[in-house]
Amino acid sequence: AGRQFEAAIASLTRAKLLKPANAVTIRNLATAYALMGRYDEAETVLRNGLTEAAQDTAVGGVRDALRTVRANKAGALLDAKKFDEAVRYYQELAKAEPENSDHLMGMGSALFNRAQGKQDAARRADFKLAGEAYAKAFALKPANSDLGFNAALAYQSAGELALAEGAWRAV
Repeated sequence: AGRQFEAAIASLTRAKLLKPANAVTIRNLATAYALMGRYDEAETVLRNGLTEAAQDTAVGGVRDALRTVRANKAGALLDAKKFDEAVRYYQELAKAEPENSDHLMGMGSALFNRAQGKQDAARRADFKLAGEAYAKAFALKPANSDLGFNAALAYQSAGELALAEGAWRAV
């Protein structure tokens, strides 16, 4: 599969040289990079593509693909247990899209997992931050009781019992 993706990248790169402002080609090129786990390259192609294909009526697909690639990159950092990087990246995503509960949930997961490798005050601080991220996500998606449960559990792990009680009651 890797060879086929490399061939697709080469072909799509040539196509992009012929039609540099074609949003579909830009999106497809970035998708090939992303499917190989080369998220930074995919993101660069898409960011540049927003400018290059600004006049193309299909530029919205580039914008959507950029959001997807960034979310996938964040998830890959979390899966790779690169919790510090994941926290920073999710913070950036949450700042750019504050109404996207998935970014807050990812940040909560990264913080919760990072807290487990720490001791004492640093551990409690990360658990509290995880609780805050989960609580914000729960506020955006109140029907998702897992988010409220995770907020309560994180607050409880932080020793923030009043916050934990409020979160448990909300669930």
